[in-house]
Amino acid sequence: MLAATPWHLSAQVPGLSGRVVRPDDPAYEAARRDFNQRFDVYPQAIVYCRTSADVANAVAWARSQKLPLAVRSGGHSYEAFSLSSGLVVDLSDMSDVDVDQTRRRVVAQPGIRLLPFYRALAPYGLTVAGGTCEGVGLGGLTPGGGIGFLTRQWGATIDNLIGLEMVDATGQVIRADESRNPDLFWACRGGGGSFGIITEMTFQASPVDDVTVIRMEWPRDQVGRALFAWQSLAPFWPDELTTSLDVNGPPSGSASLDGLYLGGTSALQNVLAPLLAASQPSRVDITTMSYLESAERFSGQSKLPFFFKAKSDYALSPLEPEAVETIRDRLAASPDTVGQASTSVQFQAYGGAVNRVPADATAFPHRSALLSMQYLAHWSDPADESASLTWIRDFYSAMGPFVSGYAYSNMCDLDLQDWPHAYYGANIDRLIQVKTRYDPSNLFRFAQSIPPDSAV
Repeated sequence: MLAATPWHLSAQVPGLSGRVVRPDDPAYEAARRDFNQRFDVYPQAIVYCRTSADVANAVAWARSQKLPLAVRSGGHSYEAFSLSSGLVVDLSDMSDVDVDQTRRRVVAQPGIRLLPFYRALAPYGLTVAGGTCEGVGLGGLTPGGGIGFLTRQWGATIDNLIGLEMVDATGQVIRADESRNPDLFWACRGGGGSFGIITEMTFQASPVDDVTVIRMEWPRDQVGRALFAWQSLAPFWPDELTTSLDVNGPPSGSASLDGLYLGGTSALQNVLAPLLAASQPSRVDITTMSYLESAERFSGQSKLPFFFKAKSDYALSPLEPEAVETIRDRLAASPDTVGQASTSVQFQAYGGAVNRVPADATAFPHRSALLSMQYLAHWSDPADESASLTWIRDFYSAMGPFVSGYAYSNMCDLDLQDWPHAYYGANIDRLIQVKTRYDPSNLFRFAQSIPPDSAV
């Protein structure tokens, strides 16, 4: 049921050049949906902004009407934090990209999705280290960190961010970089979307040409060897090589590696030799292609069925054999389901550039991690939800003795009891100070937003 409407929905927001989708609009049903259809939220209105002035107008409107507010770039929030029962400020129409090829500077609006962003940069021979999922909005990915297949070479997305424009809680347009509002700039590099609405980001891009892409696969009986060897090697490989490893539940029980190498095939084969010697992959494909082709190949990895739950953690040292066995056993015990379902653990190798940044240099604290881990359960029949949630929560608990207990805020998880520490570690106190300065009334709030001092 829709909540009672506190203002006249038939009226446009004064000065808004974009469109407003209301519950009586034919486009409303599709517009209100989240990437994760486990959530069923009915906003009172969705405002599609085209300019920073539109965003400022929408913020002032929500504040004057005392409406809860959510911000949506790509709509990929795992726990639907980009939706609200009040007003959703949708930035998907703000998708321009401007490239200064000489200075390798890229100015991008937050609503552009990742794959279109990479496509916009490709004609200039440039890219920005980002994520992999094609549909994620740049404005959602970046404030949380941004991890992908160039992370070990050029760091997280925030490590390439050199400035931003934001609409603050008063509806003013402000800028932040190392010299203007530096505390806000620090917080927006890893502290998430608690401080305002980012309407423009400036990145230092990097030149990129052809790359070498690798795909390896292991059958069930080699998974333990593959995982144990990979996690001991991948964080220490040359920075030019970033890899991820997926270990799957039934029916296959297999494992697969994807990687990108900024170098040639012969050098890559030498790097991979110890991993090949420690396990027996059933498939090894090494291919040279353009960076854009690699981005298009990797972008399909994050397409999930309708409903899912994810949890994340970090390993600060190589996993013990007992941990590897726990992973195999828990995946083998994935729930029997009545519809299409799948379970997996996805590992991403850190090390390299992302680990050379001090933990307090940005709000993203996970600089000493060797591996990130994402536990995933997804299903297509709502009847499978209970069993899937129980399974993933039990799996996460069973891994507790072997991992850090930290978490990646872009893989938000409502189960976390002490989420401020899990996401932000020792940086949380400074984040609260920045929140108190820029949004003391807590306008930009959601289930796991940084609180101001008054709300702690």
